[in-house]
Amino acid sequence: MASPPSTAPDTPSNAAVSVQSGLVGWFGRRCEVAFHGECESCGRRELLRSFDAREWIRCGPLPVFPRQAWRVLQECPRCGHWRRLPQADYHAWALEQIRAEREALDAAPDDVTLRVALAWKCYGLGLHPEALAAVAVQVAADEAPAEVCHVAAVVLRGLRRRRLAIQVIRRAVELDPDNAHYHFELGRLLLERGAQLPLAEHHLSTAAAQLPSDAEVWVQLALARTRAGLGRAAWEAWRHAVELDPHLCDEAELQPWMDRAGRRAGRA
Repeated sequence: MASPPSTAPDTPSNAAVSVQSGLVGWFGRRCEVAFHGECESCGRRELLRSFDAREWIRCGPLPVFPRQAWRVLQECPRCGHWRRLPQADYHAWALEQIRAEREALDAAPDDVTLRVALAWKCYGLGLHPEALAAVAVQVAADEAPAEVCHVAAVVLRGLRRRRLAIQVIRRAVELDPDNAHYHFELGRLLLERGAQLPLAEHHLSTAAAQLPSDAEVWVQLALARTRAGLGRAAWEAWRHAVELDPHLCDEAELQPWMDRAGRRAGRA
């Protein structure tokens, strides 16, 4: 069965390297993909994000004057380093990367494995509309297998259509209730929406029980427990995640949550 990409995809060799200045900013982020990886500038392991966005001259937090549209690649939250390529150039490059998969699917349109593999590759490259197009007909007809619902939900999440993504991934869980990856995705989506935290924690706990060595699952479970105020349980989840991946302690986005869980565990 095809699965989501676990590492950042290759980037075009002509992508320029830079650091965002205080006078410009990215606005209208779309088609975001995030992977844990080592920043090529500061060397720290961070959650590196790639996305489409337009660059704007800004006054404080407010956009004032629009500039060029870019594909920003592997932005580091720690040092601000990233690569970028004009959006049209990147899109043309990315479409070339999926040409072989598209041709294979055209030759065998009923092959679900090829369809799912194409959708995952499109997603990893930030081609979210193309990824959704690969599976949309099956999902809309309410006859998609669980793996199709899974990739559709992940892509919808990347398009910030979380409510629809939750509906789709719930179908995957109903079709295959023993699949930990489906429980993980449903729990993560519920957590991001900030609603039904106990249900989010339940699905993430189910995923963690089946994927005890997956650090990302434990990070999401720790976040759910921290937000739900489960001090000791949250702290234990953080400890387990860090045991699996010690570099998590260095990730700027996670440190406040770890500190919060540690304080609450200390008071319990």
